[in-house]
Amino acid sequence: MAAAIKAAVAAGYNHVDTAKVYGTEPLIGPVLSEMFSAGTTKREDIFITCKVSYNDILSAHRNDERSLLFYATRMANCSFNL
Repeated sequence: MAAAIKAAVAAGYNHVDTAKVYGTEPLIGPVLSEMFSAGTTKREDIFITCKVSYNDILSAHRNDERSLLFYATRMANCSFNL
């Protein structure tokens, strides 16, 4: 999967679509972080979409998470910029 992500970004894809059901969230952040550190792409050039289910929304609020943004970025092992 990591090789596919790297190849897609190298080919010009700049939108990474994730969802818990896809099972890709934990891998996305580390692969992209590696690419950012290597200088092969910049964070500001990549768009990451994280979908959350209604149950995940309830869980995030029950656990007193600051927001769903923090929940989604934690699931994808990545950071965000506002």
